[in-house]
This record gives sequence, C-alpha cells and structure tokens, in this order.
Amino acid sequence: MTWKKTSMFQARLVVGRAFLSPKAHLLFWPIFASAVALDLWTKKAMFDWLSTFEVPVYKVVDGFFYFISAENSGAAWSIMRGQRILLCVISIAALIVVLGIFLFSRDQRRLVQVSLALFAGGIGGN
Repeated sequence: MTWKKTSMFQARLVVGRAFLSPKAHLLFWPIFASAVALDLWTKKAMFDWLSTFEVPVYKVVDGFFYFISAENSGAAWSIMRGQRILLCVISIAALIVVLGIFLFSRDQRRLVQVSLALFAGGIGGN
C-alpha cells in the first residue's frame, strides 16, 4: 500500500494490485475447487458408510482410534452451538480474507498459493 498525492490537499490510499501470473490462477482455482469437493465428498461418504452399522462406530485400532458418527451444530467442541448464521458469516469472512490475500498479494511462491488454495478449500467445505 502506498499513499499517492492527488492534489495539494488530498491524498488517497493506493492499494497495490496483484499481478499474479495466469499460472498462479491455474494452480489456485483447481486446487480450491478440488479441496471443497473432496471435503464434502469425504464427509458424505463417511456418514453414509457409518450409517450402515447398527451402532455408528468403527474400530480402527481398538482402544485408541475409532470412526464415530457424530454431528456438531457449532464450531469446535460445540462452541457457539445453534449459531449457524453467525458461523456462516465468520466462514464467509474468512474465505474473503484468504481469497483477498491470494488475489492482492504479490507473492509468487507456489507453496504459498497451494497453501492458500487448500486453506480456502477447507473453509469452503465447512
């Protein structure tokens, strides 16, 4: 961000525009879409599969690791239970921030672009 003087008495903030290469967009958007689709598909697949059991529990490592069908109407550990609209607003805001970082950052590192795409995909899948 830089300040640009437009007249003697005015100054306006000029936000740096992203000059991301087409490669960045060709990398980011397919990863983002795939991450959202994979997130939603795996959730549906696990709920469908676990619903086939009489008790929706599958022991992977007895006494240590289980797949259990449980729904959480809030955030982590049922924080903000019943606040679905607020949680959606927070998720949309987080997605806008991540997309803004991608679009307006001049960072050309592929690892950053892939990380942002995966992060955005996780937000979108929730």
